Amino acid sequence: MSYCGRHYQNILFDLDGTLTDPREGITRSVQHALARLDIDEPDR
Repeated sequence: MSYCGRHYQNILFDLDGTLTDPREGITRSVQHALARLDIDEPDR
């Protein structure tokens, strides 16, 4: 597989969060989507 001119033999998918903690990325993605849709972020 090639991506941006680089060749990769393996691709790893961390679907259950064992290699990294996806919490921050997911939170920021949701915040970004809400902001783009002009939806106020709910309070905790």
